[in-house]
Amino acid sequence: MSSGKITTPLRMMIQEWWSGSPHWIAVRAGVFLAISFPPIDLPFMLFLGWLDLQVLLFSTNPRIAQKCRLWVFLACLIWNALTTYWLMMATLGGGLAAIIANSGLMTLTLLVARAVVQTVEQSIGSQQGNRQQWHKQQGNRLARWIRPT
Repeated sequence: MSSGKITTPLRMMIQEWWSGSPHWIAVRAGVFLAISFPPIDLPFMLFLGWLDLQVLLFSTNPRIAQKCRLWVFLACLIWNALTTYWLMMATLGGGLAAIIANSGLMTLTLLVARAVVQTVEQSIGSQQGNRQQWHKQQGNRLARWIRPT
């Protein structure tokens, strides 16, 4: 603790959880999302899978950010392969094509959402100059509605 940073066990666990390789984060996201659907049906795992996807989408780590599309596609591919494996019972080629196409569409949707979030953040940042100042102004507006003076 000589560096001046306060490290709690929870903070250390969270940093360790997401400091792994992007491969591991993508595989973990796909598996968590898959086991949250029937036949296993553990819906609380959806939250962990979604958090892993957010780490992949909005990471500032250059290792992850460079190949964001690849990692998100891998997570979606694992998710689709584990949840829609039954499509291959009709024909193997058709099932594989459907799983790959669906993963591509899901990846495209997530990347469009990422682009929208980044655009909105940039426009808010450029309009207000400082994001903290903007949040403070919003809090002041809310405080006026809650406690009129």
